[in-house]
Amino acid sequence: PGPAFSSSLFYLLAYCCRLLLLVTACSSIAGACSFVGSVRPPEHRPTNTNEMSITSTKRSAEGTANSGEALDSSSPVRIAYAGNSMLYFYDTPRFFSNLAGERRVASQDSCFRGGASLPSLLEDGNGMANKFRVKCNAENDVGSPTVESMLSSQNWDFLVMNDYTQAPSRIDLRKKTISTLLRDYSPMIVKCQAIPVFIITPAYRKAVKDSADLGSPEEFTERTRQGCEEYASALNTVLQPAKKCRIAPVGLAYLHIRKNKPSLWERLFHIDDFHPSPHGAYLQGCVLHWTLFGCAPDCKRLSPRELWCNARRMQPPNDDELPVPTLNEAEYLCDVAGAVCRDYNDICL
Repeated sequence: PGPAFSSSLFYLLAYCCRLLLLVTACSSIAGACSFVGSVRPPEHRPTNTNEMSITSTKRSAEGTANSGEALDSSSPVRIAYAGNSMLYFYDTPRFFSNLAGERRVASQDSCFRGGASLPSLLEDGNGMANKFRVKCNAENDVGSPTVESMLSSQNWDFLVMNDYTQAPSRIDLRKKTISTLLRDYSPMIVKCQAIPVFIITPAYRKAVKDSADLGSPEEFTERTRQGCEEYASALNTVLQPAKKCRIAPVGLAYLHIRKNKPSLWERLFHIDDFHPSPHGAYLQGCVLHWTLFGCAPDCKRLSPRELWCNARRMQPPNDDELPVPTLNEAEYLCDVAGAVCRDYNDICL
């Protein structure tokens, strides 16, 4: 072949090589784009298991989930309490503030009356004038005179409530509470921007206060759970998604201990078989901590006795003083609270 043919063949081969390189490059770019498009950003996982967020619940379809991210620990919360002696025995508001610490709780107020239901508390108001004793004459903290005055005094982050223990378990009383929650409580709750927290109070140790028809502690607790979840479902119909009710499964924590450590379950109660003992109050505080903050309290920051250093009331003045939990017992109660709350709320670890 002549020089002209050789030159043409050279240029043809060069052109084919360039075309091959171009096709290869395009294929690489397309594959890279496909790979990038298929990669999903990693799901957020809490880096500290003590800061787990409550994200869902087995009962979310019914609107009773303890939903929402754990509150920013750098922003202490304001907590209002409305209820009866199940909360003023061993001064839950002050005890819980000490348990959680100033980093988490900025302030608290309460409206309590012995034996009150949520409807009767609204009508009768505070009954603690002669029950919340104070150590300093200059101190006169017995709580707000009425639920209305407490909730209208400022905005609140949480409103912790407990009904008369048998009320959620009895259909007629349950319906009355739901009616009162929707008609009277809900406008105040919406206005003060609080997240309502309903406590599943524990069943009685014995069939006292005409409660025999409510069955065993397990049956009694199940009725109470159902009632509290109905309270939350009803109230959630008028609340914004970020303000949905939460439920503190204190009664379920009692049952956990009844099953696994019966002798300790006996010691969760006061001598009257229905009020909490210091052990019961400590367990309740740990359950509330999980429910409000989505994490365990620091049970080693203060000794159990130090947590009641400024309590306005422990047991009734004429009753013998009951022992507070030991350090080992406190750690166990804290662990039970975490296990029960994780199970009830189906926390995503």
